[in-house]
Amino acid sequence: MKAPLLTLSVCLFMSLSSLQAQVNVKLVKDLYRFGSSKPNSLVVAGDKMFFFAFDGTTNALFVTKGDSASTIDLGPTGAVSYTFNFLTAYNGKAYFAVDDNSHGTELWVSDGTVAGTKLFMDIYPGSTASNPLYLTVANNKLFFMADLPSNNRQLFVSDGTVTGTKVIKNDFCDNFNGTTTLVVNGNDVLFKSDNGTGPNVGYGLWASDGTAAGTILLKGDFNPANGAGNSASLNGKVYFGGDDNVNGLELWATDNTPAGTYLVKNISPGDGGGVFANSSPQAFCLYGNNVYFSATDGTHGQELWVTDGTSANTHMVKDVEPGSNGSLPYHSIVYNNKLYFIAWGLQQLWVTDGTDANTKLVAPLSNNSQFAAIWNNLMYFESPDNPVVYQSDGTTAGTVPVKAANTASPIYYSSTDYHYTVFNNELYFSGEVTGITEGYELVKLTTGALPVTLTSFAGQAVKGDDLLTWQTAAESNTAYFEVQQAADGVNFIKAASIAAAGNSNSLKIYNYQQKSTLNPAGFYRLKMVDKNGAFVYSNIIKISRNNIAGLTAFYNSAGRQIIIQNNTNTVCNWQLYTASGALVKKGVSSAGSISVPASGLAGGVYMLACQSASGNNKFTLPVF
Repeated sequence: MKAPLLTLSVCLFMSLSSLQAQVNVKLVKDLYRFGSSKPNSLVVAGDKMFFFAFDGTTNALFVTKGDSASTIDLGPTGAVSYTFNFLTAYNGKAYFAVDDNSHGTELWVSDGTVAGTKLFMDIYPGSTASNPLYLTVANNKLFFMADLPSNNRQLFVSDGTVTGTKVIKNDFCDNFNGTTTLVVNGNDVLFKSDNGTGPNVGYGLWASDGTAAGTILLKGDFNPANGAGNSASLNGKVYFGGDDNVNGLELWATDNTPAGTYLVKNISPGDGGGVFANSSPQAFCLYGNNVYFSATDGTHGQELWVTDGTSANTHMVKDVEPGSNGSLPYHSIVYNNKLYFIAWGLQQLWVTDGTDANTKLVAPLSNNSQFAAIWNNLMYFESPDNPVVYQSDGTTAGTVPVKAANTASPIYYSSTDYHYTVFNNELYFSGEVTGITEGYELVKLTTGALPVTLTSFAGQAVKGDDLLTWQTAAESNTAYFEVQQAADGVNFIKAASIAAAGNSNSLKIYNYQQKSTLNPAGFYRLKMVDKNGAFVYSNIIKISRNNIAGLTAFYNSAGRQIIIQNNTNTVCNWQLYTASGALVKKGVSSAGSISVPASGLAGGVYMLACQSASGNNKFTLPVF
């Protein structure tokens, strides 16, 4: 079955009013001025974004480059209603299935122009539909399934030409991962089809690289689970739920070979390991060097599990909801080096590093929410029960509804579509905002209201202190930089505020220094705030505490020199790099102190790397 979605609770919305980041919301184009066009299925192909929407007369394919002038109705034209599905980008073009009321549902293609939006191939000639579905790109080929007069649901492969589009499996084929695309592992797509020999289920697991010779049966008399909830690939293997008619629905893996297709673990063996005891693995997510998923062992209910591909290292991460009910972790996402998941049964957002001790509650949620995107270093998610856009920085206080800087109105999204797409560093979706849109139209979130060009942000440990240095190339209306620190890289608190230049088109260098004991973990970030209160975050850095004792470096502005003090009694080879990584100077420092002339260097932040028999050191040096 399809994994349930998730939402945030009303009590949370009412109790929190502050935002982690204010952004501008902009209407791309009003496609239907008397109602809602409800854009959906947003897909980026090359330098364009394609989507489906209602233009006031019929459903149509649209293309945009992000502004009103470039947003064009591509049709098809001539009919009052079209049914679109499976919009997919392949080789810079958009492929999709549409019923044009003439050919039936067939495969179409668009290059982003009206003339170039056309029927790609009438697979089932005449008005009968071939119903192309599960369009998937793998091995630089386009795979899909479609019907022919000779048989239903055959597997096709295409190189983007009609002559290069052919059937590679003519038995009944089907998807099995519970999504709208086929499972991809390496150069192959995986699917289920008739194995021709199985006495029980009649299905088998197949793999195909798009050639007849490379389309092989991996395991017969086997049913890869339909709708069990996606899959995940790790180290050349894909992990999924499957039923071999012996162990029930359990955790399987394959490396696309018959010999490498195996039962990872019978998680819920039941009485004697029969077919009626199922662990129902689903909601797979790759995090670090492991695959995480939802499963039940028959005692604890559906909880978060982890595997490295071996039975011995497949285990439950935490019994989030003690007892047999289960927390139902049906949706996961990796954010800031942590795994966040929705405990759908508890209506809560949780975070984990893969250990029981560090699996913790973040914020309460309500029914049927789901993650939408990661953008601007924040998680975005939504709920069809309360269709307001929300964001989270991974903290309880930072899980809040989004408020745009240019309007006091909440941002609502169309509950008919869950496609949020990052395009040209902006977040696009079908949204409604009072005063900006009339109905649900294509909108985008942008941080353009805060033009701070941060060119570098680095830190180092120097004689028991943490020294942070950052550089901006341009600032507009900036008020201050808030230096923030964290013990875990997730929950940041204020360390200091540094006044900003305000308005500048020239290089600006900032520094902050504090005792290392105030932040032993060494995680830092910048909150860059403008005079209107809007702000954005920098990237997160972590200061290393493994510096070589007796080796230091600093910039002497009075003498325009870089001073290297080497008291390690070993030879130090050093290299000086710009912030972009270009080598500008190098040399050797013996014991004692040397001076490196910096009069010929342009102002900016430089990195000095020193290597010696004692180890390696890096120093961030502002030159001005």
